[in-house]
Amino acid sequence: MEIWHGDCHDEEFFYKLSVLELRHLSRESATSTSRFIESLTNLEELVVRESYLEEPSSNVEAMEGPSQEQKVILPFARQIKHLKTVNVSDCDGLSSMFTPTIVENLVALTKLRISNCRILTEVISDKGSKEGHKVAFHHLKCMELDGLIELKCFSSGGCALICPLLEDVIVNGCPNMKFFSEGPIEAPKLHRVKVDMTERYGSTQYQYFWKENLNMTIQNMFEEVATIAKAKFVRLFELPELVGKWHNEHNPVNSSWQLQTLVVDKCPSFINAMPFKLMLVLEKMTSLQVRDCKSLEEIFDLEGLERVESTRVLPHLEDLHLINLPKLRQLWNKDLQGTMRFNSLSSSTLYKCSNLRHAFTPSMAWCLANIYHMEIRECDRMEGVIEEEEGRGSVVEKITFPNLWMIKLKWLPNLTSFLSGKNHALDCPNLKDLTIAHCPKMRSLTWQSSLDIDHNTPSLFTPRVQFLGLVCMVLSHMDNLSKIWPDNPQETLTFDSLLEVKVKNCKSLENLFPYWVATSLTQLGKLRVESCRIEEIVANGDDTPPSNIAQVLFPKLTSLVLHDMPRLKTSCPNLPTLNWQFLKEL
Repeated sequence: MEIWHGDCHDEEFFYKLSVLELRHLSRESATSTSRFIESLTNLEELVVRESYLEEPSSNVEAMEGPSQEQKVILPFARQIKHLKTVNVSDCDGLSSMFTPTIVENLVALTKLRISNCRILTEVISDKGSKEGHKVAFHHLKCMELDGLIELKCFSSGGCALICPLLEDVIVNGCPNMKFFSEGPIEAPKLHRVKVDMTERYGSTQYQYFWKENLNMTIQNMFEEVATIAKAKFVRLFELPELVGKWHNEHNPVNSSWQLQTLVVDKCPSFINAMPFKLMLVLEKMTSLQVRDCKSLEEIFDLEGLERVESTRVLPHLEDLHLINLPKLRQLWNKDLQGTMRFNSLSSSTLYKCSNLRHAFTPSMAWCLANIYHMEIRECDRMEGVIEEEEGRGSVVEKITFPNLWMIKLKWLPNLTSFLSGKNHALDCPNLKDLTIAHCPKMRSLTWQSSLDIDHNTPSLFTPRVQFLGLVCMVLSHMDNLSKIWPDNPQETLTFDSLLEVKVKNCKSLENLFPYWVATSLTQLGKLRVESCRIEEIVANGDDTPPSNIAQVLFPKLTSLVLHDMPRLKTSCPNLPTLNWQFLKEL
């Protein structure tokens, strides 16, 4: 249900409402929304998300803000004594959440969650309160503070904080939190603070901390997280002291660490993410994520790494994810001439690395021989996935990914090819899934000279690309793609295993298959073509047989979808009949 600008007249209709979620609150709706909430006498849970809120003051109604801004006061008015759960997230502009007066109204509150409010510095603003003043959450049992990067404390005014039933305090992503409360704290049932140590896509796991009292625990907790040998998951930005020591001459980490997942994020001063000395001791690490580091230029700093050491660098690393690194130039800064291999690396993702022109060199590809999943998205300057290395001569160099199973290339506006070297060949014998979408400049997987393009129409697949086991192919929004396969038969280009083909919005595409390819697709089960200007599915070429010769194309076809194809005339000009006995969807 949505209520526009508080346009709700039949309040009795909602009298049984117990849960309410508000999004995108504006100043126009603040007053009416607050009154509406007051009328909900059975409301037990209130969720506020993605609203530009301001800190509370004596005026709990709407406030005027600067031009073009929509600012409201959190709608905690007078009659909210029935609320049991409050959840506020993604509300910027809010530097504090409650006043003592507001807390007095939350007499039934049992659960409080505040997350991702970027400028929140404290939860209770009690400045000006008299000495000895008490703020009580009489029924509060659980409190969670998550992703509050500017939070200094829960309360700084010196009032006494009374929480007789509080049992669970969860703190995550609050790197600047120095203490919990300036004043005394009474929480007799609280004996631990939980930190979420959940790995990506993993089940929730908590680590527990306690040292004398809540204030002491908060003061020592993040340092303890950084040094505890049992920690399996670490987000670096939560540990400011460790960030400061990360590139020191003396390792801040030792080989006793059990660390499996490391997230290097929000470290604006870092030029590289992983000094080689750390790479030598993090032997158990399986997952590395580097994200949101605005000055980062390299991932691995290999300067000083000896060749004998390179064989034991991150031996169990399986997943590498690079996200939102606007100045990233390269993955590592030293060529160890084929001596270093990430033998366990199976998955690599590059997302929003806008300065990266190429992902790998041929020698890097050799280091990633066992990679299984490769995904590159929204890297605006990327021209090719594998760049050409100088001094390689004119001999054709085959780049092999023997275990690569999936390639996804999406939203790469300057990508022209997968291989940037004119003497490169690509062999992915186990590739099953290929997706290329929103790569408007891409014509071919291999490098094409201007002369080649002028004299011949390049095709996506060429004799220098071998995907013999390809099962599923999706091509979408490739404005420059004219051909998927070359016109003439090629012995090295066979696609006997192809089961599914989807092509959408490829405006320059001349046809889908030359006849020699169509006859080889004996296992093709699903074919979907949308918003293309092709006139025929199977091209009428020199290898097309006369119409009086019986031919069966796509004998296993079960689904054929053709949508928005204004120029389509025929599936195959010289094929008078169709014999698709397994077809279920047309």
